[in-house]
Amino acid sequence: MIRRSYLLTRALLTAVLLGFVVSGSLALAQDSRPENPAPPTAPDTPKPESQPATPPKTPTAMPKNERAAARHVLIGHTGAARPLPGATLSPEEAKARAEEILAELRAGTITFEDAIQQHSMAPDKADTKGSLGVVDQRRLAPEFKAFGEALFAAKVGELTSVVETPLGYHILKRDPIVEYALSHILVMFKGSANAAPQITRTKEEALARATEALTKARAEGGDFAALVNEYSDDPTATQSRGFIGIFGEGTLLDPLEVAVKSVKVGEFAEVVETQLGYHVVRREPVERVGARHILIQYVGSMRAGPAITRTKEEAQAFATKLLEDLRNGANFADLALSHSNGPSAPDGGYLGLFDRISMVPEFSEAAFKLKVGEYSGVVESAFGFHVIQRTE
Repeated sequence: MIRRSYLLTRALLTAVLLGFVVSGSLALAQDSRPENPAPPTAPDTPKPESQPATPPKTPTAMPKNERAAARHVLIGHTGAARPLPGATLSPEEAKARAEEILAELRAGTITFEDAIQQHSMAPDKADTKGSLGVVDQRRLAPEFKAFGEALFAAKVGELTSVVETPLGYHILKRDPIVEYALSHILVMFKGSANAAPQITRTKEEALARATEALTKARAEGGDFAALVNEYSDDPTATQSRGFIGIFGEGTLLDPLEVAVKSVKVGEFAEVVETQLGYHVVRREPVERVGARHILIQYVGSMRAGPAITRTKEEAQAFATKLLEDLRNGANFADLALSHSNGPSAPDGGYLGLFDRISMVPEFSEAAFKLKVGEYSGVVESAFGFHVIQRTE
């Protein structure tokens, strides 16, 4: 699953580290974003009706969902599974170099910031200052198991030992989590990055249009969602109402991060220019929920495999029956393991934490309305029928 905020992040390594994700919501880096934005996705990709997960002898506990902020020094080598551009060191030389840098850091002869600038081979280090943003333990790919174990074993402020991944050798420093959420109106101009061919306004006209939108947004009673629809050139604006997500410190483009830091929640910053155009930025509260779900698909629902044979009416009836069973005391994890058509079934349907734009709108709206422990009604999306329980 890919968040719509791919346009605004700057961390290449974050995308690579987490690009093997099976389920979750993560921003793409600028260097790897598609030409057109990805739409919001279902909570997870369906599995065929004929291949239900085999229930374990005891219900599956919800996976630990620890999160951590980190920076890193990366030393690449020619033998890496994903070699960095320009890597010339052998694996042995790269490991020795990383160990030397770590020894200097522990001796206090170099700061972590200087180690990043002087030694890291991460291609985006000038922009990110080594930041990987916030890493979600549950969503790290198997190839980065050692990376996750080292990071989550460290306390805030601590360095890890040298860790090998498909990219090379890392030295990690765990940082406190600092996050920002924001909505925006994006006004593009001819020649701005990713501008569609139909965008013909000049840069001066774009600035005037953004300034006009900001004035209206700040006016008492201004309807921001309506202004997003009227003014924004962000192709995801209609569905997202301008909300572009939650970002860890160091992962937004610099002008946007400076802008969102300058205001309080609910306030608008001055018009901000990036390579994408002009932004009207509103700071939003950082809100996530945790949930689990049971997905029941039918013939014709999005991504339904050929093994799905039930009709829409049968799927809705079955989802309704499962909801009734839950309200009568059935175990959610057991029902998800036995009946859900989503790959989260082995985790008892657990999806982890997500923000308001990570899931399809119908799912997010239902999940955010629930109190912890509550069940939704049967929720319909293009992917089928969902029964949702809020967990966090």
